[in-house]
Amino acid sequence: MKATITVNKSRLFQRAWYLTKNKYGSFAYNLRKVWAEMKKAIKDTIAKIELSETVQYTATTWTPSPETMYNYYNSNAYKGD
Repeated sequence: MKATITVNKSRLFQRAWYLTKNKYGSFAYNLRKVWAEMKKAIKDTIAKIELSETVQYTATTWTPSPETMYNYYNSNAYKGD
């Protein structure tokens, strides 16, 4: 499954404008800076989603013996098989 994430452009511009108003450089510089931060956050989120989709299976070590199976099936109870 390919993960898709949309960017909230309003939030992007608001953050850039906030930095500009507080004298952290020009609007264009702050817009590039905020866009780079958002791209990194999106990349990290996609990596986290793809990592969570991988499932690791472990094999069981229990092997039924003939005596165990005999007792299981001859207990006069319905097992759903």
